[in-house]
This record gives sequence, C-alpha cells and structure tokens, in this order.
Amino acid sequence: MTQEQSNVSIPIGIQTAIKNIKPISPYVLEMVTNTSLEDLSLLDLARKLSFEPVLSARILDATKAAAYGLSKEVESVFQAVSILGGRRVLDIIVASSLQDSFGKSFLTVEYDIWEHSLLVAYAMQGMLRELDMFITPLARGFTTGLMHDIGKLVLLQYLKNEKRDAELAEFSKYAVSGGDKAIDAERILFRVTHMDIGAYLAKSWSMPEEMVTAIANHHMKDKRRFPNGLTRLLVWAHTLVDKNLTPDQKRSMLPFSIIDKQEELLASIQREVDNIIFFFEK
Repeated sequence: MTQEQSNVSIPIGIQTAIKNIKPISPYVLEMVTNTSLEDLSLLDLARKLSFEPVLSARILDATKAAAYGLSKEVESVFQAVSILGGRRVLDIIVASSLQDSFGKSFLTVEYDIWEHSLLVAYAMQGMLRELDMFITPLARGFTTGLMHDIGKLVLLQYLKNEKRDAELAEFSKYAVSGGDKAIDAERILFRVTHMDIGAYLAKSWSMPEEMVTAIANHHMKDKRRFPNGLTRLLVWAHTLVDKNLTPDQKRSMLPFSIIDKQEELLASIQREVDNIIFFFEK
C-alpha cells in the first residue's frame, strides 16, 4: 500500500461491521490467487468442486437448459464444468462467494454497486486479453475488480447497524456514482474511505498484497505513482466503465491500445455482466 494508506486507522464501529461479514472460503481464496487459466485442468477443477457442495449446486444450476439450450439437465459437476468452461466457472465461484459475504437481500444501492463491480471485474479480464501481456492471472484480476468497492457495502451496513438513517440516505445518493466529492464526503462522515476499508478487509482475508494495494489505490490519478501492475490495470478498468468521465478524461488515463477499442470492449463487457446477472437472478 502507499504510505498514506498504511497509516489509516479504521474506526471501531466499522471494524465491527467488517467482522460480521462472512469471509471468502479458503478454497475460493486458493483458487483465485493461485490459478491461471493456462494451467487450469477442468478435471482438477471438477474434483475440487466436488468437495464444495454449495458451489457444486450453483455450477450445476448455471447449466440449466434455459440459459444454455441443452436438451437435458446436466447431472455431474464434471459435465457442468466442461460445458461452462474454466473461466466461467471461476467467475461464478468468485461472484457467488462474495455475494454470500453480504447476503442475498440486496436493495437498489447495493445492487447497483454489485453491478458496477461486475463491470470493473470483466473490464479487468477484457483488458488483460486485449493487452496480450501478463500482468496478473485472470482469476486474480477478476476478483480484484469485484472487490474494489466492497468498502462501500461495509459503510452502508455500518450506517444501518448504527441506525443513522439520515446519513444512510445521504451516503446512498453518491455511493454508486462515486468521484472525488464522494470520497471527500466519506472522509467527513467516517474518517476513512471505501478504499481504506476495502484494503483492510482484503488484508484480513489474507488476500495477496498486490490485491490489497490495488484496492487501496484504485482512485489514483497520477500514472507515475502506480505501486504495481495490478493497480494500474484496476485504474484502467475503472476508468473504462466510468460513465461520469468525458472521452478526453478517459483518453488521458487509458493505454493507447485500448482507446480506439473502447466501444467494442464495453459491449463485450456488458454481455459478460448480463450473462452472470442472469445466473444470479434465476
């Protein structure tokens, strides 16, 4: 983390809200931090899933005929993994595990944050493929994108726990749109930002240090100060999907190889998000 982030102190009440969150299982953590698609064996993935009955059921459910046009229902995890492919299986594993951490009763604000996080996660994957250079494994990039705004969900839960209804209503207005003004407001309301909390949570879950650092710095604007490649990728992905930025602002932050392909890449990202949301909304 940057020096500024390393000195941040998380208020006790927010630490309590964090402790009440169900952590990612060690199995999922091992998968997303150590797995690269190049080394991924579908048979090995299916075997590992067989020891996780809840995740196995979700993977089987994702192959229902309505979504994939199959003539009959899939009966084994190996069949499901073969149909979906390693990348889609990892996406579902990570997304469902993180959603479990906050429960399934998402209201409008939480849902919007979740959808934005999915956009950033798939932007991470899309840019990794488009750039054709190794920065981080796809699964790790996806997870970092999905977790980057997890601090906002903690802050929403904290305000609900404290029954601070007026502040909850105010915070909800800008929780999704974000931006510098929203971050300044977080510092006034909570004395910390969602980046601080996200990094604290990732560290408490024993996420790799590069993921903790990227989450802590995903609003960094000075390209000369990016602490690692994953942070740079996360900032690029966040920039790409940010609807509040002008074309000129995006051009100033994105790599040249992405600038001319923005529309095509955004359309592909949206299709990926629509597909995974279909799974969660069934």
